[in-house]
Amino acid sequence: MKKIRLAVGLLCILLAVAGCSKKKTEVSAPENNRGTVEDHTDAAAGSPGSANESAGAADTGIDSTVEAVEVSAEELIEKEIRGSFDYFWKETQTDPDSKGYGLNRDGNTGDRDFASIASTGFALSAYTVGAEKGYITLEEGKERSLKTLLTVRDELENIDGFYYHFYHLSTGEPYDVEVSTIDTALLLCGAIVSGEYFGGEVKEVAEEIYERVQWDQIVKSNNRFYMAYEPEEDGTMKKTGEWDVAAEQLMMYILGAGSPTYPVPGEMFYGFQRWKAVYGDYTYIRSWSNSLFAYQFSHAYIDFRNKTDRTGVDW
Repeated sequence: MKKIRLAVGLLCILLAVAGCSKKKTEVSAPENNRGTVEDHTDAAAGSPGSANESAGAADTGIDSTVEAVEVSAEELIEKEIRGSFDYFWKETQTDPDSKGYGLNRDGNTGDRDFASIASTGFALSAYTVGAEKGYITLEEGKERSLKTLLTVRDELENIDGFYYHFYHLSTGEPYDVEVSTIDTALLLCGAIVSGEYFGGEVKEVAEEIYERVQWDQIVKSNNRFYMAYEPEEDGTMKKTGEWDVAAEQLMMYILGAGSPTYPVPGEMFYGFQRWKAVYGDYTYIRSWSNSLFAYQFSHAYIDFRNKTDRTGVDW
């Protein structure tokens, strides 16, 4: 099987803090913003009055008497890593009798039964970090990872090896949502990291999941990937959308080209548009929304450093 080099230290998508120094960082309590509120209100209303007084008197819930503390960059990073790990470890289905075992809760909804397949991929990555840093034992991480991958392989409904965006945490049944190509890719990245780290049966199952993904089924005639299979009113699934500009999908070209079973041409990497933008002294390739996550997801798993494509872009 072709090797896809994926970084293990990454969970820390949240942790793209390269080159932190040992310098102490001062963390202060937020200042009371009463003056700012009053100034803005005056400008908007044209005159002072009860609106200003009301805004200024509002209880912000901030204790301005809290003293600043000093923490090192290393301490901040460690807290971020541990807090991120704890989320994935604790917000996951661990009922051994559930067909949703190993699914991780989506963090953007109050529905406790709402699990994300992408978040499950990040969870698999997190377990390698937790084992490496001693938050859990190697055996604990291996057991959770294997059971999760068995759920993915044997229990979760999918189409052509691609998974639904969201599943019920309690049952493993999919919600009435799209089958997502990018969220499946994030699951696969986590599965491959897990397999490479823990080895043995974990690696075997991870590779089985990867090898059954039919990348050639989601290629459009214009050399771009479809974004999803969307449910239709008649119960069928229709392929929709396309990855037409640079975003978080860069991993899909690596996974697709590297597939030993359903490979796609490496040429697909040049099928999407490259929009140039400028920030300060830097020219970069921007995503559709310019959201930060679009620049983090693929780079969290694939080392693009010092790699320039034939269009001259250093990713």
